[in-house]
Amino acid sequence: FGALIDPTVQQQLTNNIEKFSEYSAAIIQSQQTQLEQTAKITEQATGFRYGLSSIGPEMNRIASFLAIDNPESRDAANRFVAASGVMESTFLLFMVQEDMELAQKEYKELKTRISGLELAFDDFKEWHPDVKEFASLTAPYQMVLDGFKSGGILDQIMVRLETAQTQNADFTQAALMADTVAAQLSELSDITTSIIQTKETEVQNTISEITMALLIGGGVLV
Repeated sequence: FGALIDPTVQQQLTNNIEKFSEYSAAIIQSQQTQLEQTAKITEQATGFRYGLSSIGPEMNRIASFLAIDNPESRDAANRFVAASGVMESTFLLFMVQEDMELAQKEYKELKTRISGLELAFDDFKEWHPDVKEFASLTAPYQMVLDGFKSGGILDQIMVRLETAQTQNADFTQAALMADTVAAQLSELSDITTSIIQTKETEVQNTISEITMALLIGGGVLV
């Protein structure tokens, strides 16, 4: 019955099925990419979160004996501690954020805070150059700085979110395409059923005509 169905309708159905397959393949690929990104982020997050949670208390400890008689260096230490605390809470929100607009705001907030953190550290270091000898502070501090480098954990989280956004768009398109294909298949099914019923009627009429002819012919012969 294929020859009786509009070729344009058949071509549209073929094209839509191909598009649906493309969206499905893209969804599978983006899912695999997200799994890889999540594994990488989880690995990097351990060191980054350790750094953020360590630098504040450690700066407080060091400042307690280095800046005891220096209000200005004590102020720098306090600014460092305050910035690290805000960054830690902001990062936790940023890490689980699913909304792109909110994630971008938190990303910018972290970028702003790291500038303040570095400035406070440099101010403290000007008064107390020997602070760089305290590995208990400088090591986790470097972990935090590494997270802000190009390709660091912050960038990785943004890339994962972008991948998720793309996947959601593909999901939407695939769902729409699936509905379209289902509707077209239903339409073709109705057309095919109608054709079959028409052919059955034609066959039955032909059989009836042949039977009648045979009966008339047999009667004449008798």
